[in-house]
Amino acid sequence: MIEFRCLGRIYLPQTAPRFLKIQTSPLPKQLLIENQKVKFMKNSSAKLGSIILSFAVMTIANGEPQKAPQAPSMFDNGPLPLTIIDLSASETLGIALFESIMHIAETVIHVNSCQLTAGVYSIEVSTNGSGKSPQTNNIKLFSPENTEPLALTASLNPPDDFRGQTITIKQHNNGKLKETLISGYSGEFNINKESNLAVIESHLNVSGLNNGLITFQNSSIKNFYQEQKSTNSTHYLLNWGLESLSAEGYPENTYWNQSKFLKVDRHLKRVLLSNSRLIGASACRILIESASVEPKKDDALFHKGTLTISESTPKSELPKSSEF
Repeated sequence: MIEFRCLGRIYLPQTAPRFLKIQTSPLPKQLLIENQKVKFMKNSSAKLGSIILSFAVMTIANGEPQKAPQAPSMFDNGPLPLTIIDLSASETLGIALFESIMHIAETVIHVNSCQLTAGVYSIEVSTNGSGKSPQTNNIKLFSPENTEPLALTASLNPPDDFRGQTITIKQHNNGKLKETLISGYSGEFNINKESNLAVIESHLNVSGLNNGLITFQNSSIKNFYQEQKSTNSTHYLLNWGLESLSAEGYPENTYWNQSKFLKVDRHLKRVLLSNSRLIGASACRILIESASVEPKKDDALFHKGTLTISESTPKSELPKSSEF
C-alpha cells in the first residue's frame, strides 16, 4: 500500500485507486490565513516551488522512504556555467511561439484527456525578428477537423540592456485544437540577457465539457546550455525545465520539459521539444518537431513540422532525438 502524507488539502480524480491511503495533518496555527484564502505569488519560481511542496512526503506502508529523484549527470560538478547563448531575435521569437503552443496543448489535454486529444497536427512558424509588426512573427497549428488554423503572433519588446527582453504573444481570433475552442490566449516570454534562462507565463480560455469557458494559467521555467558538436559552425542548444498548469489559480498538472536545437552556420535548422506529464490522470507527452525551410532573408526563420500528442511516459525514448 502506498501512503501519501501532506499538509492541507489534496485532490484526487474520481478514478483514484482504492488502495491509496490519504492522511492529512492540520496546518500549524501560525500558518493559518484569514478566511483560508491564499493569493498565489506572481513569481514563476515561487509557483513551481509551491507545486513541489504540495507533494510533501511519499512513503511506502512499511515506512521505508522512496529514493529522491536524481539530478541529470551534467550537474554532477555543480551548477552549469553562465554561458552566453547565441540566439537571434528571430530564433527567440520562434522558441516563444513554440512554447505557447505547448501551453495550449497541455490545457486541452487537461480538459479532454490525453487519449481523446492524441494525434498528429501540422505546425508552421515564421519570424523575421521585427518588433514593430507582430503579424510577421506567427505560428499556425492545423487540426484535421478544422479548416482554419489556430494562430498566434509575437511582439518583441525593446530590450533591457541590464536584464534581458520580453516577448508578448497574443491570439487575435478564436481557434481550435481538434474540437476544443481556445480563446483569449495571452502570454509573456521573458529571457535574460545571456539567453540561458527563460520564464513563460500565459492565460487562456478553453471550453469545458458543458461548453462553458474555463480560465487556465500556465507557467514555465527553462534553462538553456550550449554543447559543441564537431565543427565551430555546428552546435546544439539543450534545455531542461518544468511547466505547471493551473485552473482558476489552483495548480492541476506539472510537466517535465526537454528541448534540443541544432544550429548550423548561425541558423536554427532543427527543433525538438518534449513535455512529459509528471502529475495527472494518465501518462502523456507533447512533442514538437520542426525543420527549417530555407529563409528568404538571413535573419528570418521559417519552420514546418508536427505537434504529436501521445500516451508516452516520461521515461520513453524521444523519437528522432538521435537523428541530429
